[in-house]
Amino acid sequence: MVVLVALLPRKPGMSKEDFHRHWRERHGPLVVETLGKYLMSYEQYHRPPEGMGSGDEWDGIAIQRYESEDSLMAFLNDPAYAEKIAPDEQQFMDHARVVWFIASPPERFV
Repeated sequence: MVVLVALLPRKPGMSKEDFHRHWRERHGPLVVETLGKYLMSYEQYHRPPEGMGSGDEWDGIAIQRYESEDSLMAFLNDPAYAEKIAPDEQQFMDHARVVWFIASPPERFV
């Protein structure tokens, strides 16, 4: 399994409410409808309005799980990513400040 973790900041000038609405109501369904065949799971973690904790520059975390590195590469190289997903990302997130990495599968303690 390959796990992609991304910390997402909203686009400059965009309200928190608009960011979360777009990500939840537009982008999430678009990813699933367009490229869901490559995903084992796709989770969105939205920062609550009260913003408890540090790291105020991040508005949410996306976690995508893939069966293999080949599945991840197929997702990224599918023409639909460049045609639909990438342009939609520009509508609500500050792409230059997104932090992402590949993580190991979770190690559960409880």
